[in-house]
Amino acid sequence: MPLSAEQVAPHTARFLAMLDAAFRGYGVPDGLPERLRTAVAAIPRHLFVHRFRIGDGPLRDNDADPALHLSDIYSDAVMRHVDADGEPLPSSNSQPSYVLFLLHLLGLRDGQAVLEIGSGSGWLAAIMAQLVGLQGRVTGVELISELAAQGRADLDTLGLRNVEIIAGEGTRGHAAQAPYDAAIVTAAAWDVPAALLDQVAEGGRLQIPVELRGGDGCDVTVLRKQGPALMAERSVPG
Repeated sequence: MPLSAEQVAPHTARFLAMLDAAFRGYGVPDGLPERLRTAVAAIPRHLFVHRFRIGDGPLRDNDADPALHLSDIYSDAVMRHVDADGEPLPSSNSQPSYVLFLLHLLGLRDGQAVLEIGSGSGWLAAIMAQLVGLQGRVTGVELISELAAQGRADLDTLGLRNVEIIAGEGTRGHAAQAPYDAAIVTAAAWDVPAALLDQVAEGGRLQIPVELRGGDGCDVTVLRKQGPALMAERSVPG
């Protein structure tokens, strides 16, 4: 049975308060920006979470008992996707406050076209669909076909028509919907895939985690397309 608004409301309120505090910790004085707050509140996070683990914890099946795991789902924790047998998939729902902070840095606006490489559950794609509005569009590319199919089904449940998720190899981007005003890569890379350089519009932005030399982690860098090159605007620790 679907959860009622009354069941979910206190968890959403607590989640937004967590995000607000986290944003202040990231150096945003006013906390979670209003546009992001509105977008997050409009997208029921629990609809995009199915079978998962937190760290090495026990398997949680949100489809079997949706009310049982609301506290975990509406938290600032990383959730690892698992398959039907409970085995981990090479994908996760990353820490919500951090991915939303990165989205804040990208500065999406109404009417923009956005490409997301590594869409995972589709939750962030749904948030971006709210930010760009009905005149904008979001295209997600997800390597794991099982997650891509589930993400499409969850987006359909919400009736979101300005976002799609495609199963495919992310390094190729998705030329059919190019050019994009913004592109987000969710997995660390040694270099920017050439296809993305071609598919980002002039003046558009690309956000990508870049592996640091010496194995010292990665920086998430925002790049702006200027002619044949991408110019770095800002980096934050990944």
